[in-house]
Amino acid sequence: SLYKIVFKVGSADSIDNMTSDISKRCIAKRGKNCNITSPSIKKDCYTGMGWSTSNNANSSSWSPGASKSISSSGTYYPTNGNKTIYTVRYDANGGSGAPSNQTKACKVDLTLRSTKPSRSNYTFEGWSSSSNGSVSYYPGGIYKNDKNITLYAVWEKEKVNYVYGIYYQANGSNVTGLPSTQYKDPGVAITLSSNRPSRSGYT
Repeated sequence: SLYKIVFKVGSADSIDNMTSDISKRCIAKRGKNCNITSPSIKKDCYTGMGWSTSNNANSSSWSPGASKSISSSGTYYPTNGNKTIYTVRYDANGGSGAPSNQTKACKVDLTLRSTKPSRSNYTFEGWSSSSNGSVSYYPGGIYKNDKNITLYAVWEKEKVNYVYGIYYQANGSNVTGLPSTQYKDPGVAITLSSNRPSRSGYT
């Protein structure tokens, strides 16, 4: 017996790297089966596709590239498969309050969450694809890549402006004209007060 299986390209981009339907035949002895190997299936942004005798099916009865015992002719269609989904994870990287994960569909731009993490004595700068990298993404920005990614918070240590005080001590009783306290910024020279205190009986 001669059996013919038609594989329809259907919703796939290609089958066995071809964009048209493929027919395969096998010859079986009377009362016997023969084997046919199904074509591969490619569809951008989809995985888990197989072959089914029903058009628009979600489950398959024949895996791509698999040999199957055939006892009759028929037509097979690519199943719908699964849309490829990627995960964007956020890591506060020493801080707290990182946004919850997001999912990104293949070929669809994703708007990153606008939530900003926090960290004591640090300023949040943005997100990096590595724990010690520079800023690549910002809250509310667009993520275009079709791959899973973990975004790490980038922190900038807050600058603390120390001010030094210069205090004048009387070092005795009945002292008048003591200069007022002065304040000095780091790295900046200051002129000391020219006021001179006085004390009766002392020079």
